Amino acid sequence: MFGWVINLRIFIVGRMHTNSMKESYRNIGRADLIKKFNDYLIPLRRVCLIFLLLFSQTGLAQNSKFKILDPSFLQLVDTSQKVEKIAGVFGFLEGPLWSKDGYLIVSDLRANKIYKISKDSKSEVLIERSGFTRTDTVGLAVEYGSNGLAYNTQDEILVCQHGDHAIAMITKDGTMRTIVDSYKGKRLNSPDDLVVKRDGSIYFTDPPYGFKNGDKDEHKAQEQNGIYRYKNGSLTLLSTDYRYPNGIAFSPDEKYLYVCSYDLNELMRRYEVAADGTLRNAKIFSTIIGDGLKVDSRGNVYLCNWQGVHVFSPSGKEIGLIALEEQVTNLNWGDEDYKALYIVAASNIYKVRMKVSGLKP
Repeated sequence: MFGWVINLRIFIVGRMHTNSMKESYRNIGRADLIKKFNDYLIPLRRVCLIFLLLFSQTGLAQNSKFKILDPSFLQLVDTSQKVEKIAGVFGFLEGPLWSKDGYLIVSDLRANKIYKISKDSKSEVLIERSGFTRTDTVGLAVEYGSNGLAYNTQDEILVCQHGDHAIAMITKDGTMRTIVDSYKGKRLNSPDDLVVKRDGSIYFTDPPYGFKNGDKDEHKAQEQNGIYRYKNGSLTLLSTDYRYPNGIAFSPDEKYLYVCSYDLNELMRRYEVAADGTLRNAKIFSTIIGDGLKVDSRGNVYLCNWQGVHVFSPSGKEIGLIALEEQVTNLNWGDEDYKALYIVAASNIYKVRMKVSGLKP
């Protein structure tokens, strides 16, 4: 490892004997020469020390689940922590949410259920028929259960329902009550993920994943697959930029809204949120596609796909990857301090403790 350092020292001495420095060498004494050499060497030592520190941290990470692409990633993750599998095997998991009662809840799109995962990793059904409450499954995909989950400003849990084409709410008695299921008199497609603004507005994506034949399915009522806002009983179509809008999240100050897609031709965007809640000035945030999307308290963005969890700085630079051996669908923050990252793959649930906390609902 130190061979290149020795060679660089030889190179520096060599350069001291070439060109204009030859004249300087003839005119200076031995002490001056040593001083000049040290002037070159001391900064080099500092560079080598910094390199060794970064190399040792990166080398450790490469043997774990953490891939460090920028030193700033080390401010978020503790490479000595293990990415722990806490539960499995399920049908097709989505929408993890940390309950304010102290446990994790997740949607199973294929089982059409919401599960409760206790601190000792035991699972039990919390809600039956969580995404599809009727009987006629004609035109529906096999993933017709519930998807994204989020708290509203009254601490009630909101649910994206593929099969019922709706946003619903879990009431105090455990039943489901529809919040919104249509736009301009036509039913929604399959609400996928959602996020709640501090003023109570619900922002959600509405791709066609809940239909058997997707965007071309004859049972699909909406021409567009939009990004919507629901506020005070009114539903507004904010954007039709995507064919398959998916994950959605606000920046900590709610000045920006991030939206991603799993379609190869659709890149992750960052929208400015106007004072009236509408979206403007969409800019490409990343060329990496993905599914679930979350933001931590410092504004770093976490994006799920088949490689694991990609982590970006607020400026859009990818700084690290939490690599898993299966496709990751979504994630969320939890535990009492919101410093645990809960990651759901298709059929398993993982947990890793972080240095940074997530956004508390």
